[in-house]
Amino acid sequence: MIGIAGASGLIGYNFYRFLNCRGYDTIGTFYSNRKDGLVKFNLTSKDFSLFNNCSQVIIAAAVSNIDKCFIEKDKVRRINVESTIELIKYLSRKKIKPVFLSTDQVFDGEKGNYSTEDKPRPLNCYGNFKLQVEEFMKKNLQNYLILRLSKTYSRNLNEKSIFSEIYLSLSKNIKIEAAYNQIFNPTDVSMLCEMLIKALDLNLSGVYHIAEPKIISRHEFAVSVAQEFGFDKDLIIPADIRTLSFLKDTRPLNTSLIVSDLR
Repeated sequence: MIGIAGASGLIGYNFYRFLNCRGYDTIGTFYSNRKDGLVKFNLTSKDFSLFNNCSQVIIAAAVSNIDKCFIEKDKVRRINVESTIELIKYLSRKKIKPVFLSTDQVFDGEKGNYSTEDKPRPLNCYGNFKLQVEEFMKKNLQNYLILRLSKTYSRNLNEKSIFSEIYLSLSKNIKIEAAYNQIFNPTDVSMLCEMLIKALDLNLSGVYHIAEPKIISRHEFAVSVAQEFGFDKDLIIPADIRTLSFLKDTRPLNTSLIVSDLR
C-alpha cells in the first residue's frame, strides 16, 4: 500500500487519483480540505498508525505558501519541520519508506541549473524548513527518498495553480505582473505524477530532482499561456521580482533544476 500524507493539495490529490486509476492500493489523508476518498489526519497529533500497512508514504503535508511560512514562522515550523520529522521517525521505526516532497527553494537562486550535488542555501523560511527535514533524513535514515520539485501547475481551471491564475486573469482582460527574472522548471502535475510513480516503482533512494526539463521565466510562462489561448500579451507586465511589494519573504531568482535521470 502507498500512503499519501497531505493528499488534498494539488500534487497530493492528483497523485492519489493517478494511483487509484492504475489499481494501486492507496490511502490518502486530508486535514481541512476534505475530498472524496481521503481520511482525516492531523500531522501534529502524532498518531500515525493509519500508515501501518504502507510500504511507502509520500509526505506532501505542509504549509506551502512561502509568505505564510515567513509571517507565521513558529507555527509553521511546528508543522513543516517538527511534526514532519516525528512522522518520518515513526515510519522509519515501522520499516516504512518515507518519500519527502522537497523544493527548489532550498537553493539561493544565484546560478541556476542546480544538481543534486550542489549545496543548498535557502533564502526563505519555506526552503529552510524543507532543508531541515532533508538534513534530518540524510543524517538519521538509510532507506529514504527526497524528491525536490519545481513549481507545479495544473491545466484544470478548477484547481488553483499558476496556470489557472494566469488564464483566468487574462480571460477577464485583467493586467498581471509576471517576473522576468524568476527562473524555474514549470511542471504539469500530470507529468509529475508519471515521474513520481516511476521513482516509487524503481524503489529509488537518496535525493532526486524531478521536474520538466524546460527552463523559463515566470513572464515567459505567462506569455505562453496568452499565446496558446489567444489572449492579449500586452496584459502581461514584465516585473522585477525583487521589487514586488506584496511578497513578504525573499524569492530566489533562478532555481532551475538539472532533472535527475530516473533509471
